[in-house]
Amino acid sequence: MINKQYKATILKGGQITIPAAIRRQLGLKPGQKVHQYIQSGKVFLDFDLQNRSVEQNQDPKRKD
Repeated sequence: MINKQYKATILKGGQITIPAAIRRQLGLKPGQKVHQYIQSGKVFLDFDLQNRSVEQNQDPKRKD
């Protein structure tokens, strides 16, 4: 079920921006892991929402 569609542009480095409305709705934070996969010619993003509290406490730029 699709509530609303969003359009993104692929940047030069292959990056896309997840719209703020989606980040807020899902509670996504910088540094959170995302799994990507292709199925039937479509790209899917799978966020580990159950373990996000562990990820959001880590600085994504920090190398331990």
